[in-house]
Amino acid sequence: MITAAPSLARLPVSALKGVGASFTQVLARLNLHSVQDVLFHLPLRYLDRTCVVPIGDLAPNTSVVLEGTVMRCDVVMGRRRSLIVTLRDETGQVNLRFFHFNAAQKTQLAAGTQVRCFGDPRLGSSGIELYHPEYEVIQPGAAYKPVEQSLTPVYPTTEGLSQARLRKLTAQAIEMMRISPPAELLPREINRQFQTASLSEPWPTFTSRRKMRRFPSCSPVHIPISSVWLLKRCSPTIWHSSTAAPWRGPKWPWP
Repeated sequence: MITAAPSLARLPVSALKGVGASFTQVLARLNLHSVQDVLFHLPLRYLDRTCVVPIGDLAPNTSVVLEGTVMRCDVVMGRRRSLIVTLRDETGQVNLRFFHFNAAQKTQLAAGTQVRCFGDPRLGSSGIELYHPEYEVIQPGAAYKPVEQSLTPVYPTTEGLSQARLRKLTAQAIEMMRISPPAELLPREINRQFQTASLSEPWPTFTSRRKMRRFPSCSPVHIPISSVWLLKRCSPTIWHSSTAAPWRGPKWPWP
């Protein structure tokens, strides 16, 4: 006898890998009690790490991914002691500034090191600078690591819950949705009128430049390829997460 998969609304967050009793309490601070709650915990914004920007094209107040070679790495004494790393590519150079650093970090960012970093350029004392960017060292001879293939979501969070861990939990919830999609709260008339998909209907989502997989229709709001893709595909998830009760008439389906 085949038994139906449990509803995600009734499946506790402890069903997700890595969620124990203490971590369940952390998630409860965000009112995340079930797997469906995790699925409908929507991003506040997105970071675009899908392309490497030439240093010569940098502009303030735009999040960017940069790649280049370290030209200098110096500890500078001023009002605040800081580590300044000068990064250069074929189009120009920019300073990365760290106020919190250690000797190992200075050694790691020695001249000649290849680095990929992500941050928000701002005007500083030496022109455009990146303050405390995320970075990774590209090891000599290592295979080229492609950039992200989708926008990176940033979720509402709480103390003890990192963005990386939230993304892993969300990925698990999306996989569970293949077996047990959440209940449809929007009537067919609304889906037909606005040409939106049901939550159980799969949409093609690119996982690399040449590979494509079909994910549940809620996944674009969590792993959108671009802002255009996001606007086209995210409405079923947003509407369902905003609808507290089934629609009962011609009124717009927001709570």
